[in-house]
Amino acid sequence: MRRIWALLAALTLGIAGLGGTAAVETAGAEAEEGDNCRVFYEIFVGSFSDGNGDGTGDLRGVINRLDYLNDGQAESGESLGVEGIWLTPVFASPSYHKYDVTDYYSVDP
Repeated sequence: MRRIWALLAALTLGIAGLGGTAAVETAGAEAEEGDNCRVFYEIFVGSFSDGNGDGTGDLRGVINRLDYLNDGQAESGESLGVEGIWLTPVFASPSYHKYDVTDYYSVDP
């Protein structure tokens, strides 16, 4: 029983370190700001932005909000300055989260 609790504690602590923040990718420990540093933003397409008014997020909604993520003007202060986007799955799937893909060749309508 103690082993199970120790394992659960270790997993919980490991998962707690995976916070929901934007990821910064660096080339190495000696990299300074501006040297191979990029801010990536993960988008859960189904809830990010509704582009066609049906109440569910979609790819059109993501496209409509690209200026919010990065407007191309670093000095404007009106965007997040995102340099890369990581989309959650958009393939055909019976679930809301789309991680149980049924067809890797078709985008979910």
